[in-house]
Amino acid sequence: MRLHLLLLAGLPLLAPAQTPAPAPSPAPPAATACGCAQNFSRMTQLIEANYAGYRDKVTPATRPQLDSLTAAIRAQADTARASTCGPVLYKWLRFFRDGHLALKNEQGPPAVDAAAIRARFAAAPRLPWTRASFRAYLDDAAQTRQPLEGIWRDDDGGYEVGIVAGAADQYQGFILRADSIWWTPGQVKFTFAAPAPGTAGAGTYFMRNHAPESRQVRAVSDGVLDMQGSKWFRTYPRPVPVPPPAVAHSFRMLDDTTALYRIASFDGNFRP
Repeated sequence: MRLHLLLLAGLPLLAPAQTPAPAPSPAPPAATACGCAQNFSRMTQLIEANYAGYRDKVTPATRPQLDSLTAAIRAQADTARASTCGPVLYKWLRFFRDGHLALKNEQGPPAVDAAAIRARFAAAPRLPWTRASFRAYLDDAAQTRQPLEGIWRDDDGGYEVGIVAGAADQYQGFILRADSIWWTPGQVKFTFAAPAPGTAGAGTYFMRNHAPESRQVRAVSDGVLDMQGSKWFRTYPRPVPVPPPAVAHSFRMLDDTTALYRIASFDGNFRP
């Protein structure tokens, strides 16, 4: 087993170098098969050479503490099995008290069990609308609709929702289209109080794992809602233009000696 070391917040994603396969053995011990000691040595080398905070955190005052910890962890790594190697190595990383340092098994996460995830959230709050029935409601001239009722999508196109008015000037946004795993049609994605002009309404936004998050909701303009950084655009009725996705990266020379390279975020997807 080899572990990937992630140096987040703009630092490189580093992986241990390939090591030769061990010589054939009738029954190699688990510790040898895991290679935990080799992973530990490689990890300490990578941190010392690449971690931007290393020289700030490893000083003459803290060096004895790190040396003592390194010796203790190396002894544990010598006998660690595949199932315990990661936690052993992470004990050493905790010395730096930096949430941007992490370990990841290079084999990656287990396959998503879509059925289990759907079952987990089967009882989540939902509304009885379908796309067809909600469109019929929006098209019914006999209905008295509230200003924000309609079909909306978020700024990255991951969700499409219907927003419908409820009691006491409250709105609910329910899923029309999502990934059909974590979120399925009808489930309530957010609720919020009708925002008065120039003010924000208090709302509750349910994250991908359905955990609630308090957010303020503002009507930026007709057909545009801002939920504390998440923009939503009305697509029906009276659709508004949806801006194209932000450019992931750009490069330009500011002057003869200064270049500006911009990336959208420190998300690992932008590393290539």
